[in-house]
Amino acid sequence: MKLEQPFREKALNISILFLVLIPIIGSGYFIDVYCPFRNDESEIVHKLCNLGIENPLAYVNISFFVLVCVVFWLISLIQRSTWLIDPYWTILPPLIALFYRLHPHARNADFRNDISLALLCVWSVRLTHSYFRREKWCVGMREDWRFEDMRYKNAKHFWISSFFLAYVSQWFMLVGITQIA
Repeated sequence: MKLEQPFREKALNISILFLVLIPIIGSGYFIDVYCPFRNDESEIVHKLCNLGIENPLAYVNISFFVLVCVVFWLISLIQRSTWLIDPYWTILPPLIALFYRLHPHARNADFRNDISLALLCVWSVRLTHSYFRREKWCVGMREDWRFEDMRYKNAKHFWISSFFLAYVSQWFMLVGITQIA
């Protein structure tokens, strides 16, 4: 079966795929690069920097919840598809690991950690390539068959249940697997 995706749809989905990276990368940059040298003492900046520096696990979880669970869910409501979470299974673990690696309080920043991060990135590139190859290079054209099945069986309430089924449930798994990195 050959999949054909209209250029406009593919371009939109590729744009979404990359645009959602901006706040995700920005939240890590904020803590790892900006906070250690900040001069801005506004209360919100001060609280965010303290949270990110003193409790990076809480910062990652809050950032993931807002920037992935909520934002991806809102995009899925507009597009009527949960496709966006699938490629991020391969993109987010290296980003979270890099956040921890560059964190101002990171310890044991040695060759072994660098090799682990490099291997994680190789794994990510390989899995991302496999994902898009399996999808016949169509970006966002199909959602995971399990969510498609749930949408069909529970059409009336899928809009709200998808938040928990497709995003919150994966939050624990994706953030959890990065704890060993």
